[in-house]
Amino acid sequence: MTNISDTLTTNFCHSLLTNKTVCQDGVVQILSLKKVKINSTNLEPKQHKCKIRVCILRNTGGVKLKSKNGAFVCNLTFADSSGKISAVTWSNAAINPASLLTIRKLKIAEKMSIIELIDDGKVPPLTYNFIRLSELNLVRTTSCDVICVINMVDDEVILCNIKRPTNSAPVHILTDFVLASTLTPRVNDRMTIQEVQVVDASRYTCRVAVWGEEAIKFNAIIRDVIIIQAAQVCKHAGTSLLLEAGSKILFENGGQLMTFMELSDITFGASATACLSSMSGQDKLTTISDAIYNELGSDGNKTLFKTFAYLKDICTDQIAYHACQMLRCNGLVNPFMAEVPIQPQTDQAYVNEDSKETLFKMKQLWECCVCHKSFDDSCICYQLEVQITDGKESITMTMFDKVIEEMLQIPVHQVENMHVHQDPHLSRLAYGGLYKLGQRPSYV
Repeated sequence: MTNISDTLTTNFCHSLLTNKTVCQDGVVQILSLKKVKINSTNLEPKQHKCKIRVCILRNTGGVKLKSKNGAFVCNLTFADSSGKISAVTWSNAAINPASLLTIRKLKIAEKMSIIELIDDGKVPPLTYNFIRLSELNLVRTTSCDVICVINMVDDEVILCNIKRPTNSAPVHILTDFVLASTLTPRVNDRMTIQEVQVVDASRYTCRVAVWGEEAIKFNAIIRDVIIIQAAQVCKHAGTSLLLEAGSKILFENGGQLMTFMELSDITFGASATACLSSMSGQDKLTTISDAIYNELGSDGNKTLFKTFAYLKDICTDQIAYHACQMLRCNGLVNPFMAEVPIQPQTDQAYVNEDSKETLFKMKQLWECCVCHKSFDDSCICYQLEVQITDGKESITMTMFDKVIEEMLQIPVHQVENMHVHQDPHLSRLAYGGLYKLGQRPSYV
């Protein structure tokens, strides 16, 4: 009997089942699993048969593809004590609807023998097959489970067909990942897409495309812990994930830990990196000199990059300011006067009940200089302007609340009090933090 780990060797290219496989979660013995092996002489793939005794971790059953009418897919994940492997079946006629499958009632498929075994506890009964985002390029699976934290949520876009403009090549969303803004609409075939960026404990980010009903129901926000089950791995413009047939989303508001023991370490690690932003070239660092030479951000668009630098100087001219209430914006807001409608429930005396007209009154609002959204009130945000250098060039960087607290080792409201009262100890703290952090380069 062959272990999964024995099949996952350097000469193992891909593992698949016949397109007539249907089975349910449970411990099974699979006979005649096809293994594709690369011949080092002529590099032609050859199929060899082996036997494995596994537990089925995931079986989506026959599910209709959202991207192709009339097509079905079934995602399967197997595991034994040595590892995990996945398989996909695509035949419309061969896959039974998921409703016909019952727990531990396994179907016998042609050209393959599936034997149900008694669960002796030797195969781990895991629910999820988690992959770190940093390992997506290395996985041999066509689908996987990820647990991560939402880092960015784009605006919802309603689509009407899955084609690019006539001067572009057609899009196959199972293999290609394209921005929603590049797709064009058609009147009678509407579909919704939601683009999300996530980050996990491996400190890598990844784009996720949520389609159809999942996109309509999607209401997670930044910092939410999100679990994506049976996500499709997509290799286009970098590695992305698609939610297709059989994919499911679970998330907890506010990044609260879900009650799964197997998630604990990964969830805590992901929550700790919730504020990470996407980085161009996840393995490659951009020097400050290169950033200045290439004029990153000179076009007015926010350009994110990762660099390796020393702190050069700390400026304490401005610490507290009126800031935008939008999460992760931190933009400066300015007051302005505007007419706002009077609410009848709270201002009955000002409503003309005879004419039913909507009355207005002048009110002070706040407008953000960055996202240009308006709010009834502002919030106080704290920032510290610093200079960082790579030894050749210097650039200005803004540190916000948590970074200030970490560097100066005191709560940020105390920093503000010292600033208001012009406490000379603030300068000593600032330059003490500069001295400590300046002795070694830091990732920023």
